[in-house]
Amino acid sequence: MDAGSILHVSIRSRLEDVGFLTQLLVDAAGRAIQADWILLEIGLAEVVNNAIKYAAGGLPDGHVTLKADIRDGQLVVEVEDNGLPMPSDTQSAFERAGDMSDVMALSGRGFSLVRHCFSDARFRNEDGVNRVTLYYPLARETAPL
Repeated sequence: MDAGSILHVSIRSRLEDVGFLTQLLVDAAGRAIQADWILLEIGLAEVVNNAIKYAAGGLPDGHVTLKADIRDGQLVVEVEDNGLPMPSDTQSAFERAGDMSDVMALSGRGFSLVRHCFSDARFRNEDGVNRVTLYYPLARETAPL
């Protein structure tokens, strides 16, 4: 599939819309992904759920925006929210996250899940907007959770 934008949608931040956003992306990217897209869906649901629950949740004007592009053999997904700023150490916490071996861990499971589902992720807050950029290879072998 050629490079370019495949999706750009912004909605009010409501937990009941997590499935809607993930399904929109899976439908839009379905032709481009040559392997099992379930990791994309699971990882994106984790990120969108956290954006709504922890950052934008409860704000009367909270919103979440999802953008997706095809670039350099990857699906690049950006999730933005206008909620409370994510902690400044979010990127380093993500990089320190362990693997999925300790499913009973009290914290860090979300980061571990995102690390498993995507080839890379970048977390930042710029100009009052939280941004998470996710990288998903278009051709990847299915990996068990």
